[in-house]
Amino acid sequence: MMKKTDTLQDSVDEGRSSVPDKTFMTMPKNTDSNPPYTLHDLLFPAGKVAKLCKIVEPTNPGLRFREALNRFGFQQPTPVILLAGAIDSNRSKFYAGICRAAFRTDAVVIDSGVKSGIEQFALRRKVKVVGVFPESEVLLPKVNPVEREWNELSNGHTHLFMLCETSGKEYRWNDEGEIKMKIAKQIAEGTVKTKAPKCKIVTLVMGDLERCSNDIIQSIENNLPVILVGGSQFSDNIIKFVKKEEHVELSPELAEAMTKKTAHIYCLEDNNSEEIASFLHFFLTVTPY
Repeated sequence: MMKKTDTLQDSVDEGRSSVPDKTFMTMPKNTDSNPPYTLHDLLFPAGKVAKLCKIVEPTNPGLRFREALNRFGFQQPTPVILLAGAIDSNRSKFYAGICRAAFRTDAVVIDSGVKSGIEQFALRRKVKVVGVFPESEVLLPKVNPVEREWNELSNGHTHLFMLCETSGKEYRWNDEGEIKMKIAKQIAEGTVKTKAPKCKIVTLVMGDLERCSNDIIQSIENNLPVILVGGSQFSDNIIKFVKKEEHVELSPELAEAMTKKTAHIYCLEDNNSEEIASFLHFFLTVTPY
């Protein structure tokens, strides 16, 4: 077994996702010579340690996360709440309802790794929050910054999966959709053989980060319920499209997915914390899909 190495501190190019002052990352823990990903510990400034998986081959068709998730402690099947386009938008009470539902159902929350408002409630209730993001789109936090950027990784995430730049290719928001779905499905299935059934996954579309259409498409293709939450321009437009209230232009891929007869689409225009907690609890425990 490889001995855990000392933590290292790297310098940063301004505006990039290298490791800034006082954000620490351990050396890789993998023993394979050419692994598709490497595992690390990441320490947030004045915060907690998050488990980090750096995906060095995001386009590998055989990429699986069973081993990584097993080492991260996701052995048993676990319900998943997948947040699409969630960034900080002053909806903390609403996120409190999401976290309450996650706590009651022992669910894991998967988002984009940046601050949304759910972190403080997740820390309080010890809910696991997994962030999945492209390396080129995020910043790692600094100590006592004058101003925090919206795309800084936020303390409160227990696990992080980063799509690394490979062969000169930079990944952008929306490129992580397929990886996020693979991780969600593996968490719902568990990583060890068990007689317990596979758990449910629910996608909650916040839409504050508009480049999240691939999360919706992936969810529909995998027969998952999708809850559209009003309050952002992106979500409001999709709700109008679903209700056929007015003509709305969506991307051809998203429009095609939304009009499938097998799509399970639900609209929640009121950001009520009790209502979303009830919605999520119902979908994670009762629905047949």
